[in-house]
Amino acid sequence: MRTELRGELNRRAARALAALLLALALAGGASPAPAAQPAAPAPAAGGEGEPPLEKVLEGDPALLFRFALREFQRGLYLRAAPLLATFVEKYPEHSDHQRAIYMLADAHFFVGSSGVPAEHAKAVLVYEQALKLYPQAPQMPLAYFRLGQSYQAQQKPSEAQVAFRTLLEKAPTSSLAPRAQVEIAKRYVELGDPRSAIVEFEKILRSYPNTAAEQDAYFGLADALVSQGLYSQALARYEVGARRWPAFLKVNPGALYNYAETLFQTQRYADSIQTFLQMVNVDPSLEYTHRALARLGDLYLQQK
Repeated sequence: MRTELRGELNRRAARALAALLLALALAGGASPAPAAQPAAPAPAAGGEGEPPLEKVLEGDPALLFRFALREFQRGLYLRAAPLLATFVEKYPEHSDHQRAIYMLADAHFFVGSSGVPAEHAKAVLVYEQALKLYPQAPQMPLAYFRLGQSYQAQQKPSEAQVAFRTLLEKAPTSSLAPRAQVEIAKRYVELGDPRSAIVEFEKILRSYPNTAAEQDAYFGLADALVSQGLYSQALARYEVGARRWPAFLKVNPGALYNYAETLFQTQRYADSIQTFLQMVNVDPSLEYTHRALARLGDLYLQQK
């Protein structure tokens, strides 16, 4: 009996502490914190043997969601995820359920994008659930776009293609539509269908002039021409593109390598040497750099 009473008092104290911490956080006040943020998900509410925070707060949906929102907004997605997952599971009729389930998917997506690939699989499951439950939500276009990115991170270009196409069908006027169109074209290249990629890139050039999508499509079209062995046409695209967007090749090693290869294939050997050397200087550890070094070796032997 005493043990049960002590446990109940501990749980009440933990809830009171959680509420106090939230009030201080929302008011901009400071509360005691450890020197380093733990990498694990939500911290325990008490000491050894105490339940995790989502268990402590699960009886109070408003407080649970406010804590989850606070952690999410601070970028502490590993802490936010279990809180949001508990809220989504326990309170499907709550007015914040729609917002919470999309936030949960985003939390997994952001953790996956920070270098934890397994989180992309979780993001896919939650995005699909959210889109099924709330297909007309304002988060819908971005959810489809990130769903496509999560599939792509798992090396599933066909599934990514479906997600990007669905975005275009359901939200054709979204600001994300041009980017989705670019991703669709790129996936065709990955799927070994450069002809379809060329068609898609040309659509973008006609539909979205003077946008970031035009820049991506211009160089994407050149890359697709390279994959078909149409080096003279590709070279014309690269050189016009390099004049219009001089910074693009410096930060896109794949396009830079293809440009150098195009110079090599069109027998502009001096220019290709300079471009391959530029490729090596961008990042010596890249796969493209190793290929560039091999090409430089070919050029050296050719000139002997």
